[in-house]
Amino acid sequence: FTAQVTLFSGDYGPQHADGVETVVVGDDGLVARRGVDDVSWTREDPGTDKHLWAVSGVSSGDLWAVGGGSSILRYIDGAWTVASSGGSVSLRSVWVPEDGDVDGVMASGSGGLIYKRVGGQWVTEQVAGGETILHGIWGAGESRFVVGTAVNDQITLSGKEDASSPWDGHNANVN
Repeated sequence: FTAQVTLFSGDYGPQHADGVETVVVGDDGLVARRGVDDVSWTREDPGTDKHLWAVSGVSSGDLWAVGGGSSILRYIDGAWTVASSGGSVSLRSVWVPEDGDVDGVMASGSGGLIYKRVGGQWVTEQVAGGETILHGIWGAGESRFVVGTAVNDQITLSGKEDASSPWDGHNANVN
């Protein structure tokens, strides 16, 4: 089991906490959940054995998880379903808009690619060089941002002002 657990309610990392439950993801399709006052974890079957890297959502009852093999999973109505899989991208981060709009969900990962849900379908978009691993994706208002690392651990930042603007990527000059 490998999962970094951060103790805050947010969209980054392989953990989601909403003040009711905390959900973590990890290797070999691990999903575990516990109530905020519970001391023990309950394992869940997400329907995959892929390594899972991140989980996020608007509540512990409406979650998205991402991982290896372009895996995108959704937890709704008390069960996990596979929303997308079968690719070669290792998805490292997932972001869900505050309003829970499923057509706004985005995931980032290896190859400088993001997956975004548009019109009920998952589409990919190249937002950084192919050697870049995008570790984080998030939004604020209409703006969207990704951050990652490329060759020699150079930091890559990319953002867009709104849905119609192009991604504007930059490589930082720091390691």
